[in-house]
Amino acid sequence: CSVNQIERVIKTLEAESESLKLKINKSKSAVMILRGNGKDTFDRASFRGFPTTSSYKYLGVLIDHKGGISKHLEKIQSKLNYILSKISPISNQGEIETRRRLWESLVRPYFDYLIPALPYLSKGDIETYSRLLKGTFKRCMGLRVSTSDELLRELIKFSTRYANNRIDITEHKCARRFS
Repeated sequence: CSVNQIERVIKTLEAESESLKLKINKSKSAVMILRGNGKDTFDRASFRGFPTTSSYKYLGVLIDHKGGISKHLEKIQSKLNYILSKISPISNQGEIETRRRLWESLVRPYFDYLIPALPYLSKGDIETYSRLLKGTFKRCMGLRVSTSDELLRELIKFSTRYANNRIDITEHKCARRFS
């Protein structure tokens, strides 16, 4: 990717926007150079008036200049630590079913929306994702740190299957009601 290519793309976007009578807000837009191999380096402050950035938040996911989400996973970890600290009095005293439901409703959504991106992530990001998923499940369920990955997979799978069965039952009732 060259500077000329980037400027051509921006020029095309500006022309198309103008033809559609749309104005691009340059203060809310930025250029991010994806550097997967690390060879391309651009030290420019801007391209055609658009500032450059080393990370970008897209659909709620913070993506860095290498296409990774490590910073996003750090933010998730911070948020989940806060959530788990607030629900720990309930989860520590609650029934196992209550703990599971708390994890499914308050913690799991942070992981589920990243599932479509998993095939495109680096090995390190996938390992961090997996470690966070298992760690939060252990904390919420009151399991030991040494709980085996095999047992965790089964417990999390059961949790997913249970949730999917509830959804299927609901969809089935809705389908019957309207057919």
